[in-house]
Amino acid sequence: DDGLRWARGPDTDGEHAHAYYPTFCCGGAGVAYLLSELSQARGVASGDAAAFLDAARRGATHVVSLGRAVPADGLLVPHEEEGDGLHEYYLGWCGGPPGWARLLVSLYRATRDARWLAPLAAATRSVVALVRPESLDMLYPQGAAPWANLGQCCGASAAGQFLLSLGESDAALPLD
Repeated sequence: DDGLRWARGPDTDGEHAHAYYPTFCCGGAGVAYLLSELSQARGVASGDAAAFLDAARRGATHVVSLGRAVPADGLLVPHEEEGDGLHEYYLGWCGGPPGWARLLVSLYRATRDARWLAPLAAATRSVVALVRPESLDMLYPQGAAPWANLGQCCGASAAGQFLLSLGESDAALPLD
């Protein structure tokens, strides 16, 4: 009701046009993050900044509304809003919490509204629960996962960098 989403354009292979992705790299969370950051940029007219921030809030509302509690106290957002991707949950920057949760951090920084901290904390709990560096289980939480690598985009490096960034932030997360 209060959410906002953006249709994706075609990939380089010509597919996926008009599909909806809530993710950071390919979808709504990335668009909303950009709008949130623009709302905070110097030199942006106040009316534009307010419109950008409103669209970012509405985008975040939509992204969070798609979330699933995985684990029970966590939050994951599906890779896509339809088809097979509705049941795939990435863990990296491109489609997982290390990417889309940056929107929540940006909105908290812009508004100091604590409502963005609860889903951020839940997303962080999902990363902590599913990314197990001692056994590299994060590479295969559901079998042969598409994020089965150590890279920054969709692999383990994204999870580590996300957790380090949160540790350096001023957001007091209710993780317990």
